[in-house]
Amino acid sequence: MNYDQFGRTMDSSRGMKLMETTDIRHDVRNKLQSGNFDCAKELTLSMFSGRHKMYILWELRHGDAIHFNQFTRIIPNVSRKVLTNQLNELIQDSIVEKRDYQEGRVKRASYKLTELGLSLIPILNLMYDWGEKRINQLKLDPVYQTKDFHPNV
Repeated sequence: MNYDQFGRTMDSSRGMKLMETTDIRHDVRNKLQSGNFDCAKELTLSMFSGRHKMYILWELRHGDAIHFNQFTRIIPNVSRKVLTNQLNELIQDSIVEKRDYQEGRVKRASYKLTELGLSLIPILNLMYDWGEKRINQLKLDPVYQTKDFHPNV
């Protein structure tokens, strides 16, 4: 793995510099463990940080379990590896729980929000509402205009 002068990982396939979400999460955890941490906002943002975590949390917001393959259809351009990593981080943070089960001979997994994860829904709704207002201020069309994406449906 290659790093730039700021410690961010280099994505050689696109030539872009990306900071790994695990780096952010570990930094916050290290600060918590060392007693050198007093910013609740930073902790909260570290739980959300990740390329697809907002999609995952948004899809789970109704409290229903979602199968892994459903996420691959819902989230645009997500690889199975990245999706697995993002789900595992949410599981480690006690926001999402995983249920493994067998369907015939096939092993399957479903995911749903924990009680802690469900407590994030009002925050997600506020973020969505703020984003919609900001898009309107900028005179842009929202990316998602379906009832499936609106929090109040």
